Amino acid sequence: MQSAKSDPLPNQPARRSSGLRVFGSALISILTLLLLVYAGYGETLLTYKKLEQEQASAQAGLVQSSIESALQSGIPLSDISGIDRLVQSTLLSLPAVSGVTVLDTAGRQVYPRSFENALLDISTMSSMQSHTMTEDEQVIEINLPLKSRLETEGFLQIALSKPYIEQTVQQIFTPLFIIAMVLAGLALPATWLLARSPLTRFWQEQGWFTFSFTAMSLVLVMVLTGLYIQSAGHRVEQVNDSLVARLSIADSHGIPLHLLSGIDSLLQEYQVLNPELETVTLSQNGFVQYSSDPELLYSQPVRDFYQLSDSSVLSNSGLRLTTTMPFSQVVFQVLRAGKNFAILYLTTLLLSLLFNRLVRQPGRKQAARNGTLADRSLEILRPLFFIAVFMESLHTALLPELLNKAATSAGLGTGLTSTLFMLYFLSFALTLLPGNRLCKSLGNRKVMLVGFVMAAAGSFSLAFGFSGSSTLSPTLGLVIFARVLAGIGQSLLMVAVQNEILANTNISNRTSGASIIVSSFNGGFICGTALGALLASYVGATGVFIISGLSGIFALLLAVLMVTTGVGSAGSEPNNIAGEMQKMKALLKHRDFLGTMLCIGIPAKATLTGIVTFALPLVMTQAGFASEDIGQIIICYAIAVLLATRVLAPRIDRHGNTRSVLVSAMLFSGIAVLVTAGGLLLAAEEGQRLPGALTMLAGVFLLGLSHGGINAPVVSHVTSVVDDKTASQQSTVTFYRFLERFGHVLGPLLVGQILILAASGQQALLWLAIGLMMLALMFYLLSRSTQPEDRPVDKGGLGSKVKEAQ
Repeated sequence: MQSAKSDPLPNQPARRSSGLRVFGSALISILTLLLLVYAGYGETLLTYKKLEQEQASAQAGLVQSSIESALQSGIPLSDISGIDRLVQSTLLSLPAVSGVTVLDTAGRQVYPRSFENALLDISTMSSMQSHTMTEDEQVIEINLPLKSRLETEGFLQIALSKPYIEQTVQQIFTPLFIIAMVLAGLALPATWLLARSPLTRFWQEQGWFTFSFTAMSLVLVMVLTGLYIQSAGHRVEQVNDSLVARLSIADSHGIPLHLLSGIDSLLQEYQVLNPELETVTLSQNGFVQYSSDPELLYSQPVRDFYQLSDSSVLSNSGLRLTTTMPFSQVVFQVLRAGKNFAILYLTTLLLSLLFNRLVRQPGRKQAARNGTLADRSLEILRPLFFIAVFMESLHTALLPELLNKAATSAGLGTGLTSTLFMLYFLSFALTLLPGNRLCKSLGNRKVMLVGFVMAAAGSFSLAFGFSGSSTLSPTLGLVIFARVLAGIGQSLLMVAVQNEILANTNISNRTSGASIIVSSFNGGFICGTALGALLASYVGATGVFIISGLSGIFALLLAVLMVTTGVGSAGSEPNNIAGEMQKMKALLKHRDFLGTMLCIGIPAKATLTGIVTFALPLVMTQAGFASEDIGQIIICYAIAVLLATRVLAPRIDRHGNTRSVLVSAMLFSGIAVLVTAGGLLLAAEEGQRLPGALTMLAGVFLLGLSHGGINAPVVSHVTSVVDDKTASQQSTVTFYRFLERFGHVLGPLLVGQILILAASGQQALLWLAIGLMMLALMFYLLSRSTQPEDRPVDKGGLGSKVKEAQ
């Protein structure tokens, strides 16, 4: 009887744990849906605003061209007739345009139209030589100069209503918010039912998340696609209506159009200002009489395009105006608008998968009973280091410009910007070795908690240093303090996480353990960079810094609750400076360690900072690529590293020989840089921009895959070739990380000099590719093969200490 009553007791913790996992999975599903809809809304708003700006700019170009034609004929700006009719048929036909005005150089309104409080005053506009765009919370203003043959005679201003754009997107997203709320409301009961269903474990644990995330993603993709198709249709109709209004002036007076000159030029001008259009034609009796494409003259109008907009209002002449847009252009624009959302989609997916994995981990007591305590410790480290990188990456896109503002505001000039930028990396590198000593004396857990506190304090200090949203007033001293504090905090986190990994792995899973840092770093970089750029447009730089700090506090609480002092955390080695110095000297004399550092470690980091984040953006900018395209190519590098690490790490642990992996990865790094140089060369040729961009993308992606075969395996390699008599694993890895940082610093300096010496960016990349392949050959000749038997299993790791305890 007693045993029957006591049977349920052992199951109570498991049931409680199962209930918590169900609740956690449901909560993650809800938060993922909200984040996905928020990201979709933000990206749709940016896309729609960009479409409206492009449409207004194209129509403004037509008005500018017409007025400048009159000015160049000698007609004064104030005497030009028909401006009202021209503006009505072009700019004011756009629903987002809230006002248009034409000013002379004295600031007098030649064409007043419900337009007040211009963002640019006349003194600023007097120096304006080309199209400019400014905006505030209510208005996006487009400003164009109006020039005669000799000088600027006036200015054209167009105002777009931001509230109208926001209201339009909100109306589109209202049904999506309702769908998201319904799916979120069903998350808990659906997850509970699936957990008790006879389905496979995957569907029991992630079934509702998979369904809701996939369904919401498909709906968002459909909305984005429909939005652009609708915008493209309006674009065709408005261009068509604008032309009809202009041609109808002569037609309504009974003037035959064949007596007028310049109609073909007019149609070509419309096509040039609206490059997504295929053709603009005027046809009569089924044959083209006037066309933006001379090859179509006297042929029959083509009707196999995506969308046609026909109008037969030219009743006197019987001419039919036809404006066409090809389907391929619509697809291209949809893909262009969707690629930013694809990065945000990946960000949301990574975040949800990471925390879903955390929620499924058993409690400490259950893991101890199952013998999976080490695995649980490693899985907890994954989201913690992810958040550490995420909080720093949130302000990656904002910080260089803000640091430049801090330097100039302090009267120190822009030359100090690079120094401010390097403070973080310098404090990070200088803290690595002292941080390792702290881990030995205080334990990994305490050092990790201190690291999160300092990193969060650094982010909050930046928020105070850059106070305000629209007009920043940086405090230089506080900014310097914040960057140094963040560098120290992030360095302590790196050392603590690395030492905790070493304490919970042995030689059989060392690469998989090291891959936690690599995968978490790249995942955090992708998510932080993507979400930081999106959040900045809503909450400003100060808001992004505050969110970064709050992320650090969340990680701190997570570490307090889930990280425990594991075996070998503190006091596992003597902690004295003299001993550490002796180990460093021994490592610098160790042939394999030094060869790995000089041929693999430092060059790999120098390739990252020198080529991926410095040279490539520079040469792509010079080649005319948009900044968002450059950023997305760099994110593809991080994605490739993430994929390669996940696939290669367990395979390397099984096969053991890291030497061949490192040689192959370094060799393919050179090939990848060579492919990237070929892409740049191809993009420089006329009509080959897209193939060139795709070739560069392939090269950068291959480089990411190659570095995925270096970043984690190189840690396993150095711990395999260095024996315990020379240095412990903790000292070996920490000293390696310290020396590796020189690659971050040397990369931009070395590559910058090569760019100066080379005849072109392509030639510089060619030289660098050859250098990387030569380093691969040198490493192959100088290093020795490593197998699992080269070093005793565990080597003081968790497994041996558990056996000793038993």
